[in-house]
Amino acid sequence: MKKPDPHPREVERLLALESYDVLDTQAEDAFDDIVQLAAHICGTPIALVSLVDEGRQWFKARVGLAAPETPRDVAFCAHAIHRPEVMVVEDARDDERFHDNPLVTGDPNVVFYAGAPLVTDDGLPLGTLCVIDEKPRRLDGKQRLALAALSRQVMRLLEARARNLELADAHRALALSEAHFRVLTEVAEEGVALVQHGRVIDCNTALEQILGRQRSELIGMEPSQVVVPTESTRVARKIREGEQGSYDTWIRRPNGTQLPVRVTARQLDEQTRVTLIRDRTEEEQLDRLKDQLISTISHELRTPLTSIRGALGLVDGGAAGE
Repeated sequence: MKKPDPHPREVERLLALESYDVLDTQAEDAFDDIVQLAAHICGTPIALVSLVDEGRQWFKARVGLAAPETPRDVAFCAHAIHRPEVMVVEDARDDERFHDNPLVTGDPNVVFYAGAPLVTDDGLPLGTLCVIDEKPRRLDGKQRLALAALSRQVMRLLEARARNLELADAHRALALSEAHFRVLTEVAEEGVALVQHGRVIDCNTALEQILGRQRSELIGMEPSQVVVPTESTRVARKIREGEQGSYDTWIRRPNGTQLPVRVTARQLDEQTRVTLIRDRTEEEQLDRLKDQLISTISHELRTPLTSIRGALGLVDGGAAGE
């Protein structure tokens, strides 16, 4: 028996196989359908989707064979991955590579084998779609073409499966991110709005309280719709131009009351920004009190100064009269 050599790009090949995250996964109908079809087209009792791992070949799909894997040293598919075309062994008992292979001399008594490599876009063979029989057999041209076409379909399924896994991971990460956003914003005292494409897509309870509107009402609104009419154009321009930083404005609640707020905007990407809104009512009141205090103090200081200036003027006038 001749043991299969490592593939010339073995390290890359194994890394590619690992990246598909398919080894030791449950059976899937799409792959099972292909091995059924391959067995029917080639007229064999056994068909497999075999993935050649470092020390084994593992079967993603199989018909006519109970074993889920075999050692790589005895795997026909470990030889087939060295060839770009379908590898056919019409009678393994007469082939010096396999005549004393335990898969030939014992169960499952392989005599005929044909395997089409499963090749990535980078030219790395992951395994084969293969058909097996216990008696000698030949494949005609159409059967070879069909087996090769089905092997390409297996690769499309593997690619689609990998993309679906990536999408699932992205959705989980997004859900986790949204959960974190919700926790952080719900404990914030300031109103927080997530704005995308110029419209609110999420907000916290504090913002509902500041604006006097329910979250369901705010979702889909443009921020410029909640400010007083004289401010709507300015606010819309800031959002449209992606302006960042803080500015003061006035919002109008549904009951007609107006509220001074400070808006702080940060752009997350080209279409998304997070906006913090803080109620400035108390600050406005303090500012007015400060203005009143300064005005009062100024008046109180001005009154005696005026009297003193007047008295000094009389004194100066008297001195001039002498």
